[in-house]
Amino acid sequence: MGDDGVVGIVLFCCFYMRRSFETKEVEFLLSRPLSRMTFLFSHAAAYIVLSLAVAAVVTLAVFTSLGTWNDFMWPLIVLNDSELYTLPVALASLSREHVQDNELMMAGAVLTTLPVICVFLALQRYYIDGLMLGSVKG
Repeated sequence: MGDDGVVGIVLFCCFYMRRSFETKEVEFLLSRPLSRMTFLFSHAAAYIVLSLAVAAVVTLAVFTSLGTWNDFMWPLIVLNDSELYTLPVALASLSREHVQDNELMMAGAVLTTLPVICVFLALQRYYIDGLMLGSVKG
């Protein structure tokens, strides 16, 4: 992934986290001046804020990991060793070598999507909460 891709991911993550915190009510952080904030209160506030942000952080983790998992062009350009190919690149190179072997291609496609489905099913509750975070004002 080039520099533009990294900048885009960082901007998207900052925008998404800002939108997720706009929907939260964190006025308790402003109830005490920062100069007099005690050590215990600062840790309690950090714990509360991070527990409120779990859905947004998990959603961003799923988005960025799926983007990396399905990355095709950058590994295709950069990697020379076929041992280091990502699964989409290996699947594409497999289609060039074995044109008529449709069963092998379908098995490769299932193996490529299986980890993505497992991650989604494991984090589905957080993912749906994170997507619904800014959609409904209540």
